[in-house]
Amino acid sequence: MMCHENESWTRSLPIILLGLRTTWRTDFKSTPTELLYGEKIRLPFDFFEDTKFLPQSEFVQKLKATMKQVKLIPFSYNCKPKPFVFKDLQKCSHVFVHTDIIRQSLQPPYHGPYQVIKRSDKIFTLLVKIKMVTFL
Repeated sequence: MMCHENESWTRSLPIILLGLRTTWRTDFKSTPTELLYGEKIRLPFDFFEDTKFLPQSEFVQKLKATMKQVKLIPFSYNCKPKPFVFKDLQKCSHVFVHTDIIRQSLQPPYHGPYQVIKRSDKIFTLLVKIKMVTFL
């Protein structure tokens, strides 16, 4: 990073990482990118055909063959898990409310207890301080 003229190291880091990932390793007879993905990384100058190629090690050839055999399985949303709800939630007189924020250390994830004024299957009306608030 010292040889780059940028005053900010964050501007030099991407090109340095690209260089590390595309450097030929003689001990593996491939690049770190080939070991990770099973293929050569396509750099901007690689989009032009080059007839020369580097010999690949047996490991890289097996890795490429294995990666070509991997079949993608489409993800299905058919089995959505039901949210967990306490059975006593329909009978209790007071509840805690979860706050969905990024907390500081030792900050509690729940506030309360708040008195339940009215309830239905999914909607609760609570007495928060001196105000009635509705929650889903």
